Amino acid sequence: MSGNSRGDLARSETAAVRSILVATDFSSAADLAVQRAFDLARFHGAQVTLVHAAPLGASDAVLSEAERRLRDMTRGTRVPAVPLLATGEPSAAISQAAEELDADLVVTGARGTHWLRKLFLGSTAKALLAAISVPVLLAKREETSEYSTAVLAVDATRRSFQAVGRGIALVPDARRVLVHGVTVLGENMLRLGGADDEAVGELRDGQLATARPEIERLAGELLPPPDEVVVEATQAQALISTLSALQDADLLVVGAERRSNLRHAFMGSVSEQAMQKAPCDVLVVPLEPERP
Repeated sequence: MSGNSRGDLARSETAAVRSILVATDFSSAADLAVQRAFDLARFHGAQVTLVHAAPLGASDAVLSEAERRLRDMTRGTRVPAVPLLATGEPSAAISQAAEELDADLVVTGARGTHWLRKLFLGSTAKALLAAISVPVLLAKREETSEYSTAVLAVDATRRSFQAVGRGIALVPDARRVLVHGVTVLGENMLRLGGADDEAVGELRDGQLATARPEIERLAGELLPPPDEVVVEATQAQALISTLSALQDADLLVVGAERRSNLRHAFMGSVSEQAMQKAPCDVLVVPLEPERP
């Protein structure tokens, strides 16, 4: 265990949201993301920058039309809003804009008619997560009402708790359900050896009893702490998808490794699964680098 104190997790939740970057390809899905960005900006007192990534070599007419639409979208808003027209590959353009603007949050839609449709699928998602150092909110819900329930997905590391702490800061008034999935070691071997359900249950109960106290301890360090802590013996992806639906979650918060070879460890695979399959909005928070 590192020498980090409770303050590490508390500080992870207090970071102010002052600059929000929202990506648009002018589709209806992007419009939902834009509305969500403006709603969060009003709540946090933040400025919104609307960015559109035009392809390299786009004609002057295409660029002019994009600039016009961006200007129209920033007029008459109730929060400070500025347009930004970028060119190039979308994930690179978005990550560069986020860095240059010192953005605290990037918001994008889940589906679109152009590059937005594939922004969070496959290699494009990995490229963006590898390049960007701020949380990315994937707006998937058809409505943009305030978040009422947030599912916080963690592994057993302090870094994952720091990540979901940033999610709590984004929606401090939502009900918070912290979720940890325990993969039961040796269960398959027991079943292959002919063990009955009672023996498998005893194995599960023992490993859950070992894992639960540390998860609950770390959860208690978050400020404010979760309203509920769920520790279950199951694959993390299945647990998160199930609970997101059962809890009527509006938001799923999950950490992700920030590296070019995004590894399929717990938080790597879960974040990718969440972006593609979760029924609610997804906030992906880059994990802090591992300490030597």
